[in-house]
Amino acid sequence: MLTYDMGRRGSDTLYAHLYKCLRADIESARLVAGDRLPPKRRLAEHLGVSVITVEAAYRQLLAEGYVESAERRGYFVARGASGQARAARPLVPSHAMASGPAHGSGAQRFVPTLPDEEAELGSAGLFSLRNWARITREVLAEEDERSLLGQTDPLGSPRLRAAICRHLAQTRGLAATPDQVVVGAGSKLLDAMLAQLLGRDLCFAVEDPGYPQLRRLYQASGVRVVPVGMDVAGLVVDGLRSNGADVAHVTPSHQFPTGVVMPVGRRYELLAWAAERPRRYVVEDDYDCEFRLSGLPAPTLQSVDVAGRVIYTNTFTKSLGSAFRVAYAVLPEALARRWRDELSFASGTVGTVDQLVLARVIESGSFERHVNRTRTRCRHLRDRLLLALEGELGVRLADVRSKDAGLHFVLRLELPSGTSDQELERACREAGVPLRAMSGFYAGGEAPEADRHAFVMSYSSLGESDVASVAARLAALVRNAR
Repeated sequence: MLTYDMGRRGSDTLYAHLYKCLRADIESARLVAGDRLPPKRRLAEHLGVSVITVEAAYRQLLAEGYVESAERRGYFVARGASGQARAARPLVPSHAMASGPAHGSGAQRFVPTLPDEEAELGSAGLFSLRNWARITREVLAEEDERSLLGQTDPLGSPRLRAAICRHLAQTRGLAATPDQVVVGAGSKLLDAMLAQLLGRDLCFAVEDPGYPQLRRLYQASGVRVVPVGMDVAGLVVDGLRSNGADVAHVTPSHQFPTGVVMPVGRRYELLAWAAERPRRYVVEDDYDCEFRLSGLPAPTLQSVDVAGRVIYTNTFTKSLGSAFRVAYAVLPEALARRWRDELSFASGTVGTVDQLVLARVIESGSFERHVNRTRTRCRHLRDRLLLALEGELGVRLADVRSKDAGLHFVLRLELPSGTSDQELERACREAGVPLRAMSGFYAGGEAPEADRHAFVMSYSSLGESDVASVAARLAALVRNAR
């Protein structure tokens, strides 16, 4: 029977500690592929915890691909998950780098945000403008004039980059130094600059289905772009080889739009592909990691990359609001040095004052509190919307996927034979229902049979009072679909 000291969990919850212990045993090959995990009730009694605690730990391992479940048989270690500790960079403890410098709305008419263009990766809730204004006044009053008016570091404010490193260490277990962090005015700008840094002679692969604007951005940057298909585990790595890709832009922790979480076996397969040849890289887009609504976020690819091939990217736009155009990338050390040498001309894309204000927002804990509040709001909003949709659609609601993370979920509807998904999307757009056909996210514009009548519903822009009417309008459109 597996034995762990549940009293040595530090600040972790019981289930998080148990999950980490089991994951460590799998990665170190103490538990190998095919090994059966103890029955939940027996392990709970042995460790002196509740069955719910064990069940939550097993669910997290299942979500990340460390284990597989078999009906009436239990949980088994997944193939490809065991024995990976040799390749893994140690995760930063949640308490590491936690210390840092300490410093000191009205009703609006609802305008629906449709899940395309900016709304596809839209924000969850606007950070208090009153708080932002207050912190801005503090920065202007208290910061040294030289730091406000002097030359901006090409990689961004050192103070903001240090705050980002501490934040990532605490929330994503990601080890980085400020010299590896680059700050820019939005994810699109950073992606375009990455294309220039890595080389326009390289071939960039994007997920299919995926974010349409990303394909267009890379194409506009002058690089060859290839869409690579996905399966239940995420991007198909053999597709990278057959298409001659050099750079893979992926969303492994919560794929957009399908919601797939890339299991650990596929992650190591992807890292192995990147290490096969020089100038191969993986761009890890962690675009909505703050909004895991149940369980723990999946570990980052960067945290297990020992070859220096993963470029981690994220943005504050999704968590603070679309008005806050600040994104960042964590580069391997060699690429960070090249960025400073080759792209210093592009310094200052985010104003110094805004960077110092954001640094204080992170340092003071205001950002974490805002994210926690917003996550709670989104969880409540999602639950209400799903309940309303189930009530209005009934048997026409065939399936709901990807509802435990991010600010959208995937609906599969029972529609009459011959119904056009694009026509239903168009009708929803006109009716103010934030629904988009899954087919629109495929490079060819056509979805396979598994995604026929599948739709992406974005709910972050809805208000509490809008839920019932949106569900009723969608149900009416579905009933009238031809």
